[in-house]
Amino acid sequence: MKAQLNATMDLAIVGYGRMGQQVAQLATAHGYAITHAINDRASLDAAHFAGHELAMVFTPPAACVPALRVLAERGISAVVGTTGWYNHLGAVERLVKDAGTGLLWSANFSVGVHLFWRALRHVAHTMHAANDYDVYGYEAHHQHKVDAPSGTALRTADILLDKLPHKTQLVTALPERALHPHELHWSSIRGGSVPGTHAVVFDSPFDSLELRHTARSPTGFAEGALAAAAWLQGRTGCYSMDAFMNATFFHEKQFCESP
Repeated sequence: MKAQLNATMDLAIVGYGRMGQQVAQLATAHGYAITHAINDRASLDAAHFAGHELAMVFTPPAACVPALRVLAERGISAVVGTTGWYNHLGAVERLVKDAGTGLLWSANFSVGVHLFWRALRHVAHTMHAANDYDVYGYEAHHQHKVDAPSGTALRTADILLDKLPHKTQLVTALPERALHPHELHWSSIRGGSVPGTHAVVFDSPFDSLELRHTARSPTGFAEGALAAAAWLQGRTGCYSMDAFMNATFFHEKQFCESP
């Protein structure tokens, strides 16, 4: 299952780290023009946009909202892969609306991860009635990843907390005591060159069920980000990756789901 990419698209990369470089490399392979590779606020302020570019934003969390403000003021739509800024989502939605631009955000642009989340919603709803099963999660990433848990892990945990009423609190560092039944434990592993693995385990005294997504390379994330950018072209307003998935793969009504 693969989204169609536009034949032409000019992109500005804002946040030229590992992910920004991966997207730029793949975009060039698809024949897209990279008009800017921006890695600091001064370069963003000094950038001369033609007005038709679309920005791919992979800044550190603290720099994200200021960068989105500059882009909106310049009339530039954006696809945002930065996490850790979602408590400002309402303010960013107002910026985008006032500017008449478009914005699409996601903690993870992998199409497979979004299929994983969709499946997890159904599985968690089913497992709610199975009282013998406890649930926990884990994730593994390369040694260079700076956040733990990952944004994808936190999104996965949110789905579980939403679908399993008996789980009400996420625990990411084990306390010096046994866990309480209402606590959902998530563990993070960092090392080597692991692109990303996320798993949810339903465990009982009798057996265990595991739902897991394993990325083979960062290319899947970059492909998804570019497909989302192609879809956003010509649209105004704020969208989650769910809107892209629903419209592109499931032909459902678009919506903007909160993180």
